[in-house]
Amino acid sequence: MGVNPDCCGEGYGQQMTKTACEISKELFGTKPLYLEVRTWNKRAVSCYQKAGFVIKGEPIRQTTSAGEGVFYHMVQENK
Repeated sequence: MGVNPDCCGEGYGQQMTKTACEISKELFGTKPLYLEVRTWNKRAVSCYQKAGFVIKGEPIRQTTSAGEGVFYHMVQENK
């Protein structure tokens, strides 16, 4: 999921994250939510933290369709 850089800082990331979490809860109930985000993406990390996600463990290196990178594993804390 991503926000066009021209639209960053306008709350779209928060809206998208909230909607994704709501849909996940409808589909999967109480299963824990987690995500991975590139460590350099400070805006996204902040957005996810505002939605209740916390960084767990050390950053991990992995390869995706967009190339290799270093990622944080983030888990949503119970609300």
